[in-house]
Amino acid sequence: MTVFGAAGIPFAALVMNFVVLTAALSSANTNLYLCTRMLHSLAGHGYAPRWTAKLSKGGVPRNALLLSAAGLLVATALSAAQGNAAYLVLFGLSIFGALAVWILILVTHLAFRRTRAAAGLPLPKVRLRGAPVTAIAAILFLAAVLVSTAFIDDLAVAWWAGVPFFIVLSAIYFAVGRKSRRGSSAHPERR
Repeated sequence: MTVFGAAGIPFAALVMNFVVLTAALSSANTNLYLCTRMLHSLAGHGYAPRWTAKLSKGGVPRNALLLSAAGLLVATALSAAQGNAAYLVLFGLSIFGALAVWILILVTHLAFRRTRAAAGLPLPKVRLRGAPVTAIAAILFLAAVLVSTAFIDDLAVAWWAGVPFFIVLSAIYFAVGRKSRRGSSAHPERR
């Protein structure tokens, strides 16, 4: 911003600060919306507390919104108290989560293809070109990227924050998923 002042453009720094702040607020708003919708959707399928699926009279998932906003406040408080350390933990969690999710998506795709072939069903009309070779190559590439984060100082946090978080989420999924599967078989109309 001092570059603009030195160039004789005194209000440019103010304008740039406004643009950056607006972009940050827009990003926070988008993430709050996405978290609220995801929490509401998970609750509707039995993978989050049922009370987060309830809608207000206007059709707003208010409980999911309040819980998501509470998470945003906790993240803000951690950022204010811990500074860069909190950011790196959250960044590490997001990197680990994104890479793990894409690996799981590709593994699921391979299992899907194998299950269809074993059942004698034709391949779906929409196909991944070069599959299964391309899926396996992508899994290996993503796994290599994930492993490489352990050797980068600022990204090593992806492992010590991501692995326990992934284990906790997996345990919750299997505990809740078992109940959800029992409930859906008892109530076929929920499917």
